[in-house]
Amino acid sequence: MIDVKARARRYASWKRNVASASTFVVICGFVAALYFFYRLVLIAAPIVAIEQSVFNPPSTAQIVCQDQDEEGKLQDPQPLLSLAYQNRIRQQKPITSNGVSNADLSQVDSYTGDPVGYSHSIDDDSASYQYLTEKSDDTKFLRVTNTKQRSNGQLSPAWEMDPVAISPDMKTYAYSFWYRSTVPVHVSTEYTADTRTRYGDVMTLDATDTWKQFTAHFDNNDKATTFRVDINSTGVGQVDTKGLDVHKIANAKLNKGIVTVTFDDGWESIKTKALPLLEKYGIRSTEFIITEVAAHKVPGYMTYGEIAKLKAAGQEIGSHSLTHCNQTELSPSLLEDNAVKSKQALEQQKLGPIKTFAYPLGEYNKKTQAVYEKQYPLIRTSIAGYNDRYYDETNIHSMAIANDTSDAAFETWLSYAETHRLWLVLVYHRVDETGQYSMTSQQFEQQLKMIQKSGLGIMTMSEAAAAARK
Repeated sequence: MIDVKARARRYASWKRNVASASTFVVICGFVAALYFFYRLVLIAAPIVAIEQSVFNPPSTAQIVCQDQDEEGKLQDPQPLLSLAYQNRIRQQKPITSNGVSNADLSQVDSYTGDPVGYSHSIDDDSASYQYLTEKSDDTKFLRVTNTKQRSNGQLSPAWEMDPVAISPDMKTYAYSFWYRSTVPVHVSTEYTADTRTRYGDVMTLDATDTWKQFTAHFDNNDKATTFRVDINSTGVGQVDTKGLDVHKIANAKLNKGIVTVTFDDGWESIKTKALPLLEKYGIRSTEFIITEVAAHKVPGYMTYGEIAKLKAAGQEIGSHSLTHCNQTELSPSLLEDNAVKSKQALEQQKLGPIKTFAYPLGEYNKKTQAVYEKQYPLIRTSIAGYNDRYYDETNIHSMAIANDTSDAAFETWLSYAETHRLWLVLVYHRVDETGQYSMTSQQFEQQLKMIQKSGLGIMTMSEAAAAARK
C-alpha cells in the first residue's frame, strides 16, 4: 500500500527546498545582472567611446560641414550695417550744413506740384507719386507706390533727390534719411567721378510701420564731385521718405594704413609651411579655428597643442565656429552653440582672450549677427573692401586670397590701403596643399615680402581694430 501521509510529507519538503533554491537563484541572477551592467555600461562603454574619439577620430567629412573651396557655389551675403555703427556716424559733429536741396520739402514747383529738388525715377502705370503731410506733426514727406513685381536688376519707382555737390579732396560724408514702408527697402549710393557714374550697394532695410532713421557714411576715395542716396522698394508696396541729409564729418582716414594677415580653418600647413615664413618676415597673424576639428585631432588640421604653439609664437587666435557650417542655415539652438561653445572651447584651452570671429564660408545674415555680436567684439565677414576708422565692428571687410590672385592685384590692394590710409584684412587658408584657396610657399613668401615693403602697419585683428579707432 502506498503511504499517503509519507508521500505528502516528502512533497512538502521538496516544495520548501525548491522555493528556497528559487529565491537564491533570483538573488544571484539579480546580482549578476548588476555586475553585467556595471562592466558593460559604466566601464566598457566609456572605454570604447574614448578609444573611438582618440584612436579613431571622426573623419573630416563628419565634422566639417562644408569645405571652403565650395564657397563659389554660395551667394554673396547682403551687406549689413549695425545700429552701433549707425549711432557712431550720427554722433560725429557735422562740419558743414546739410547739402540736400529743399531737405524739409517746403519748396514746391508751381508747375509740377512736386517738391523742388526731387524727381521720379520711373513714370508708368505701375507707379504713383505723392507729396503728403504727416497729420501728427505737419512734417512733409514723399510717398511712392509700386504696383508691379519687377525682376532682378529692374529698377523700382522711387523719389530721387538731386545730386549733392561734394568736394573731390578725400573728405568723408555722413548721409541719412527717415523712412516708413510696407516692403523692404534697398539703399544704394550713386556718385560721379571722372565723368563716370558709379553705384554702391549699402544694405536692404526691413519694412516698418513706424518712422525709422538710417545713417551711414561715404568715404570719397574716388574723388567724386556729386553724390546722392537711392531708396528703392524691393517689391509691390509703398515707401515713405523724408529728412534726407548729406554733410561732411571728420575724415575717416587712419593715421597710417594697416594690413592684417588672417588664416581660416586651422590647417596643419599653417604650422608647417606658413608659420616659418611669417616668423622670417616678422609678421603676426590672426588664426580662425574650427574648434571641433582641433578637439578631435582630425588629420590635416592643427591640434590644440599645435595651436597653442602658434599663440606662444605671437599669433592671435579667433573662432571659426564649431564645425564650419553655414551659420545662416542652423537652428537657433545650434547657432547659439556655435557662437558660445566655440569661444568657450578656445578659452578653456588657454588660447584667449577670444575677441574675434570669422564666418565660415563668409555666409551671414541678420539672424546670425544678432547672436554673434553678443559674443565677439570683432566679426570679420566676406564683404570685399577696406575699413576706415568708422568701420562696423560686426562687419569688418576683407579680401580673400586665392591661388590665382596675381602679384599685380595684390600690390594694388596694398597700395590703395597705404595711399588712402585704410585697414586691409587679407584672408588665407592653406599653403602647399590643393584647392582654390591654397597658396604655394613661393606665392605666400612673395606676398609677405610685398606686405613688408608696403609701408603699412602690420597688426593682428584686435590690434588693428584698436589702432583704427584712434
